[in-house]
Amino acid sequence: MAYAGSIDNTKGGTYYELDRVVVHEKFNGIDLFNDITLLRTAKAIAFSDNVQPIALPTAGQDVPQGTAVSAVGWGTTRVSFKK
Repeated sequence: MAYAGSIDNTKGGTYYELDRVVVHEKFNGIDLFNDITLLRTAKAIAFSDNVQPIALPTAGQDVPQGTAVSAVGWGTTRVSFKK
């Protein structure tokens, strides 16, 4: 399940069923390397003032160093590594 248009990852916004979840093949849950997953919703997401698509670079596009970007998600906000 996924919610779009909310700042709470369990309620609000619009609920969407997922029909595919693709976890990075080299994801490591201990140190959180490659911590990215693609979600495909079962139906198209309706865009609104609170829900907008992000602009992705085209394949091979050069993104200049220093370009401002945003990263969002509901992942871990801190990690404690034990040695």
